[in-house]
Amino acid sequence: MRKVMVILGLVLLLGGGFILGKGLTYSKKRAGIEIGSFKTAIKTQETVPPWIGGVAAAGGVALLIVGLIPRK
Repeated sequence: MRKVMVILGLVLLLGGGFILGKGLTYSKKRAGIEIGSFKTAIKTQETVPPWIGGVAAAGGVALLIVGLIPRK
């Protein structure tokens, strides 16, 4: 169980650091105008807010600490 916590902590820490450092974008597609058989779609690029990266990194650090503390 402790190994899983350490691995998950590392993944969250690295992912959160990536979002904070480089940023992360994703595509969002929504319907546009529809006239008869003619349809349009609007595609926009959205960015993941940096605070999500900070929360993920903080959670990763917490999991690492809990996973690495020796039990009695």
